[in-house]
Amino acid sequence: SASLKGMNQKGISFLKIRNMGKLPHNGCRPPCRRRVKKCK
Repeated sequence: SASLKGMNQKGISFLKIRNMGKLPHNGCRPPCRRRVKKCK
C-alpha cells in the first residue's frame, strides 16, 4: 500500500486494484511417468 500511495503522489492514478496473491509461479508438478520395462 505504501508503494501505491507513492505512485499516487507522483500523479499515477489507478482504476482498479486486484489482489493476485497465492498464485503459483509455475503451478504444480505433474506426476512422474510410470517406467515400464520393454520386453523383447
